[in-house]
Amino acid sequence: MDTALDLSAVIVNWNSGSCLEQLLESMEPLGKGWAQVVVVDNASQDGSAGPARGRHGVELVEAGENLGFAGAANRGIARVSTPWVLLLNPDVTLHPESVETLCHEVEERPRCGIATGTLLSRSSRTPQIRPLPGPWSLLRDAVFVDELLALAGLNRSADPPGEASSRQAVKVEQPAAAFWMLRRRAWEALGGFDRRFHPAWFEDVDFCRRLPDAGWEILHFPQIRVGTHLGGSSLDRLRYADFVEIYTRNMLRYLAKHHKTAYPLLWPLIRLGALVRRSVISRWR
Repeated sequence: MDTALDLSAVIVNWNSGSCLEQLLESMEPLGKGWAQVVVVDNASQDGSAGPARGRHGVELVEAGENLGFAGAANRGIARVSTPWVLLLNPDVTLHPESVETLCHEVEERPRCGIATGTLLSRSSRTPQIRPLPGPWSLLRDAVFVDELLALAGLNRSADPPGEASSRQAVKVEQPAAAFWMLRRRAWEALGGFDRRFHPAWFEDVDFCRRLPDAGWEILHFPQIRVGTHLGGSSLDRLRYADFVEIYTRNMLRYLAKHHKTAYPLLWPLIRLGALVRRSVISRWR
């Protein structure tokens, strides 16, 4: 492709194995369509940032420390100047023609802050579209209600139905941050991602929670298949007990920030759930 899209890409990389190289290769058909491609590497120890080093059209930012997803995304987005930024996880592979289609769709929607299409998932662990969590859903997550419903076959996917044309955008609350077409002006209006959600989890939920309050919409285009998402590539590199501690800490941070009344009531139950996960489930895993 020879026509620029006024679109840059920012990729946050942390010990992603071969995923980053596969993503960069899937981006190549867009060629000059990318204004900038920035990879921010959070001090990976597995050499996964290597394919970005010296690659034509790719700027590698080596953070030297783990800034977390929020900090690395902020650093990368601050380095680009285009109106739109495609924020990507390294475990995504793109369908370039669909990225171009989505880019043209959002040009006609001035209040769109985030746009996404359908990500085909190679993992059932991460739904691509979710409602924003409230106190009850956070508690359900913490005390295993969702797992029990899943075992009983009673849980329902949060992904919205896809029976719509590409131009019939669906307003959603929280698309997976593995693929966000993000309006840079909306990111600026929110002051970026909240770096206190370190190193990962709930920084994207917090951003989506704040975005409508600032007057922006989050739109999903079900019929635009933008790529494939492996899911869990970084999670697989953490000990389960470490994941539980980080996830619980950031869940409680989100609860304290957005549901202040419920926070002191649910804190002990959520912490108890985390203790059970660390002491029982982590040994079983």
